[in-house]
Amino acid sequence: MEFEFKEKETYTLEEVQAIVEGFKTAVEETIKSKDETIVELNEKIEGVEELTQSNQELSQKNLALKNGIGEDVLEFVVDEDLEKMQEKIDKFKELTKEKEIDESFKPAPKRNDDQYEKAIKDGDIEGSLKYKFQKLFQ
Repeated sequence: MEFEFKEKETYTLEEVQAIVEGFKTAVEETIKSKDETIVELNEKIEGVEELTQSNQELSQKNLALKNGIGEDVLEFVVDEDLEKMQEKIDKFKELTKEKEIDESFKPAPKRNDDQYEKAIKDGDIEGSLKYKFQKLFQ
């Protein structure tokens, strides 16, 4: 930002005003170019922030899908730190595993053996033989 002017011992008011106007114009142009640069950099930063947020969300969904976690449960295990999220997923899997075991198929005890034992205790030989033969011919 160099300004050219002639050096004199005295200046008129008009000459000083012209010099000041030259300085003002140069300063305004510099400020305008710096403001434009700042706006461009801010736009780039906003784009990077959006990409970072999008990348984080995709990483979280990917981790959940790898572990078999659906969209309906995702909100309970989401965390900014993926390691903490993995810990939450592991705890959730343990809880659902216990529930699945409790609700799994459990065969009913065989009634024929109980009825046979009961018939023997009661001294009912005919009933006990009936239950044994029933078991053989099924």
